[in-house]
Amino acid sequence: MNLIFPDVALVWSLRRLVGVGLLYHLFRNNYTPTLADTLANYQEANWSGYAPILIPAVDWILADVQGDVGVLQAAPVNFPNTSGIRVSVYGYYVTDDTGAQFVCAARFDTAPFVIEIGDFCPVTPLLGSYSGNSV
Repeated sequence: MNLIFPDVALVWSLRRLVGVGLLYHLFRNNYTPTLADTLANYQEANWSGYAPILIPAVDWILADVQGDVGVLQAAPVNFPNTSGIRVSVYGYYVTDDTGAQFVCAARFDTAPFVIEIGDFCPVTPLLGSYSGNSV
């Protein structure tokens, strides 16, 4: 028996996942995310001036369901490089607002992404869920 999530519940479930907000982090190790990952798989960026960015619940403004896929999106965020040296990152990972619960991760398509001095790394916060209607 397959469990079906109706389209009406997809955005609702994503908003529950967001809770009070999610922390976006950059990772610096050459790693490709897998289904078995934990926080231990990711080496967080650590240059001078780097900090994870909290996306509060109220900032997740685009909510839509199309083709049995629910989407929740916030405005892009920028991780600036104010360290005085070039830095490289391979992707980003997401945790709950405390940084303790691993949620998801993505490797940049063009990894490693080099952030020049005074430049930034843009990330668009995007979450999705699938209803399983076609299973």
